[in-house]
Amino acid sequence: MGKKGLEMFKFGVYLTIPVLTVMFFNTPEAIKALIEKKQYIVYPPEGPRPIRGSTLRLLITYVCMYTQSPAGATEGLSSLCYI
Repeated sequence: MGKKGLEMFKFGVYLTIPVLTVMFFNTPEAIKALIEKKQYIVYPPEGPRPIRGSTLRLLITYVCMYTQSPAGATEGLSSLCYI
Protein backbone atom coordinates (compact mmCIF):
# COMPACT_ATOMS: atom_id res chain seq x y z
CA MET A 1 0.00 0.00 0.00
CA GLY A 2 2.90 2.35 0.76
CA LYS A 3 4.43 1.97 -2.67
CA LYS A 4 1.17 2.78 -4.40
CA GLY A 5 0.98 6.19 -2.71
CA LEU A 6 4.60 6.95 -3.56
CA GLU A 7 4.06 6.00 -7.20
CA MET A 8 0.96 8.21 -7.39
CA PHE A 9 2.92 11.11 -5.89
CA LYS A 10 5.80 10.67 -8.40
CA PHE A 11 3.32 10.40 -11.27
CA GLY A 12 1.65 13.62 -10.14
CA VAL A 13 5.01 15.40 -9.93
CA TYR A 14 6.00 14.13 -13.38
CA LEU A 15 2.79 15.54 -14.84
CA THR A 16 2.60 18.87 -12.99
CA ILE A 17 6.20 20.06 -13.45
CA PRO A 18 6.09 20.13 -17.29
CA VAL A 19 2.63 21.70 -17.27
CA LEU A 20 3.73 24.43 -14.84
CA THR A 21 6.91 25.19 -16.79
CA VAL A 22 4.96 25.51 -20.05
CA MET A 23 2.45 27.80 -18.35
CA PHE A 24 5.27 29.98 -16.97
CA PHE A 25 7.55 30.13 -20.01
CA ASN A 26 4.77 30.48 -22.59
CA THR A 27 4.39 34.21 -21.88
CA PRO A 28 6.10 36.71 -24.23
CA GLU A 29 7.69 38.55 -21.29
CA ALA A 30 9.39 35.40 -20.00
CA ILE A 31 10.66 34.44 -23.45
CA LYS A 32 12.04 37.95 -24.01
CA ALA A 33 13.75 37.90 -20.59
CA LEU A 34 15.36 34.53 -21.38
CA ILE A 35 16.58 35.72 -24.79
CA GLU A 36 18.06 38.90 -23.33
CA LYS A 37 19.66 37.02 -20.45
CA LYS A 38 21.30 34.32 -22.59
CA GLN A 39 22.63 35.97 -25.72
CA TYR A 40 24.88 33.45 -27.39
CA ILE A 41 25.82 35.67 -30.34
CA VAL A 42 27.05 39.14 -29.50
CA TYR A 43 27.56 41.32 -32.53
CA PRO A 44 30.16 44.12 -32.39
CA PRO A 45 28.96 47.70 -32.73
CA GLU A 46 28.66 48.92 -36.29
CA GLY A 47 31.65 50.91 -37.47
CA PRO A 48 31.87 53.74 -39.97
CA ARG A 49 30.81 53.02 -43.52
CA PRO A 50 33.57 52.52 -46.11
CA ILE A 51 34.29 55.33 -48.53
CA ARG A 52 32.43 55.02 -51.83
CA GLY A 53 34.33 54.99 -55.11
CA SER A 54 33.52 58.53 -56.25
CA THR A 55 34.37 60.00 -52.85
CA LEU A 56 37.62 58.03 -52.79
CA ARG A 57 38.61 59.34 -56.23
CA LEU A 58 37.86 62.89 -55.11
CA LEU A 59 39.92 62.38 -51.95
CA ILE A 60 42.86 61.02 -53.96
CA THR A 61 42.62 64.01 -56.33
CA TYR A 62 42.79 66.45 -53.42
CA VAL A 63 45.72 64.61 -51.87
CA CYS A 64 47.55 64.65 -55.18
CA MET A 65 46.88 68.36 -55.66
CA TYR A 66 48.11 69.36 -52.20
CA THR A 67 51.13 67.08 -51.78
CA GLN A 68 54.48 67.74 -53.32
CA SER A 69 55.85 64.32 -54.26
CA PRO A 70 58.83 63.54 -56.46
CA ALA A 71 58.08 62.35 -59.98
CA GLY A 72 59.54 58.86 -59.48
CA ALA A 73 57.88 58.09 -56.14
CA THR A 74 56.01 54.79 -56.08
CA GLU A 75 55.20 54.45 -52.37
CA GLY A 76 52.30 55.71 -50.33
CA LEU A 77 49.65 58.02 -51.73
CA SER A 78 51.98 59.58 -54.23
CA SER A 79 51.76 56.43 -56.40
CA LEU A 80 48.03 57.00 -56.71
CA CYS A 81 48.53 60.42 -58.27
CA TYR A 82 49.66 58.92 -61.56
CA ILE A 83 46.53 56.93 -62.31
